[in-house]
Amino acid sequence: MKRKIIAATTLLTAISLFAPTAVFSQPTLRGDLEITDTEAQASVNPNLPIKIKLLNQTVKLIEYARSNSYPQPLPPGETVELLVKNNPDEDYLASILINTPNWTNPLIYDFEVVDNTVTVKIKPTTASNSNQQKSIYIDGDGHIYAF
Repeated sequence: MKRKIIAATTLLTAISLFAPTAVFSQPTLRGDLEITDTEAQASVNPNLPIKIKLLNQTVKLIEYARSNSYPQPLPPGETVELLVKNNPDEDYLASILINTPNWTNPLIYDFEVVDNTVTVKIKPTTASNSNQQKSIYIDGDGHIYAF
């Protein structure tokens, strides 16, 4: 009986750790967090298609995942492009989790926007840096935040 309980607990724990969930990459209760437009790292025009270029400027493998999708690899020095379209059923435009596998290395992001193309330069930082970032969120007004 003990073996069944331990096996079931282990299985549930493993499933909960590897199951994709939007909770990690989306800020909850945006209004309660009192995020202001001045805290946005950049802005885009939400009425036009948005291209996001993720540039891995670390020496580590990075993983990125859009909300409700599985992580995809991004090797060191590589770039990936994502297209974001305005979805009237959502109150946000994009939510992207970006990190090293198992969150083993702290990261920070630098943003540059040209012609509705957002270039996100992903860089390493120290564990003591209080500005570490794990995700990008673009709200319905086109404001880009990093958390």
